[in-house]
Amino acid sequence: MAPALVKVAQRRVVLLQPPHSPQTLALGGMGLDASQVLWVKSNRPGDALWAAETVLRSGSCGALLFWASHVRPESLRRLNLAAQAGEALFFMLRPIAAAQDASPAPLRLSLRPAPGGVDVDSSKGAGHNATTVCSSH
Repeated sequence: MAPALVKVAQRRVVLLQPPHSPQTLALGGMGLDASQVLWVKSNRPGDALWAAETVLRSGSCGALLFWASHVRPESLRRLNLAAQAGEALFFMLRPIAAAQDASPAPLRLSLRPAPGGVDVDSSKGAGHNATTVCSSH
């Protein structure tokens, strides 16, 4: 994900509801200028959805990374359309249990720890699944 974020970072990268505070050194290590990264937290899920849609439609950001535990399908469709309208990269980070939910996403990745690396399950449209193990070697 880092190369894609660096490529669009001439416009702001927005982190919405990240589970931990962004670390300036880690951002720099990825090649991102911390001054181009905006961290947004909200107290209510509805406010976070509104913020995500507003950021995406504004066209002012290069990417939005949005951590959410539960999002209704109609909200996902609105966010997908907003990302297209604002020409922004949109990454929705959800719990693994959400992999079973319907989504308008053109590409979905599921990550799980595995011995020596990470299991990556990808799906693009119905019936197109692949599994890859990424080793840390």
